[in-house]
Amino acid sequence: MSSSRTTAAERFPLCPFVRKELLRHREQHKEYKKAFRKQYKRQWEDFVCVNPKGDIIKANYVTTHFPDFLEKNGLRRIRFHDLRHSCASFLVAQGVNMKTVQLFMGHANFQITADTYSHLETSALQAPATILSDLLAEDEESDE
Repeated sequence: MSSSRTTAAERFPLCPFVRKELLRHREQHKEYKKAFRKQYKRQWEDFVCVNPKGDIIKANYVTTHFPDFLEKNGLRRIRFHDLRHSCASFLVAQGVNMKTVQLFMGHANFQITADTYSHLETSALQAPATILSDLLAEDEESDE
C-alpha cells in the first residue's frame, strides 16, 4: 500500500548544486556535534537551519543579513523576497510554461502567476509571428 504523503523532494525538486550543498552542510554538522558534544542542541538536529552549536536559526536571520551580503558582494540593494520574482521571471523568459512556474513558485492559483508574470511572455510572441509570416510567404510564392 502506498502512502499518500509525499517527500519534500517530490513536492519541490532541488537543484543539484543545492542538494550537494545541503549534504555538505549535514556532514559539517556531524563534525559540530562531535566538537560541541553535550553542548550541541540535539532538539533541532533534524533541521537544516541551525548554527554550529545546534541552535535553531531565527526565521528573520536571512532577511536581516541579506543587505549585508549584497553590500559585501557589490550588488545593488533589493529585498530578499525579490529573489522569488527574479526566479519566476527567469523561468518564464526561458520558456517554462506558466502552469509549471505556478507550481514551482507555490502560487495558490494560476491567475496569480499569470497576472504577475504574463508581461514577460511578450518575447514568446515572436515565434508564432514568424511561423505565420513564413506560412503566408509560402502561400504568396505558390500563387506566383
